[in-house]
Amino acid sequence: MTNNNAHTPGPWYEHNTTKDYRDITNEPDGNGNSIAHVYHDNSAANAARIVACVNGCEGINPEAVKEMLEACEKTLEQLQLIGPVMPMLTWIVGLLSQAIAHATGEKE
Repeated sequence: MTNNNAHTPGPWYEHNTTKDYRDITNEPDGNGNSIAHVYHDNSAANAARIVACVNGCEGINPEAVKEMLEACEKTLEQLQLIGPVMPMLTWIVGLLSQAIAHATGEKE
């Protein structure tokens, strides 16, 4: 019996076919199973985003990503409160701040 909740395993790859059409497969040479076809003026950016999201979430429950980001933000708030008392936490605060900024698209 096929698991209808399972997706094609990664990594996924984007292939340039025409200006307004991209193919997404599971093989780097483009000869694998076609997973998705992306049509539009923004097909290159859309296909690249799909591939980046799928590959970036490999092994992670994508439904948990927002929850993980919120947990990181709350942890950062608490670390910033105790940071002046424990200066050794400065590098952790910086690392977490950069990761959150990168995840949310904000400038650090």
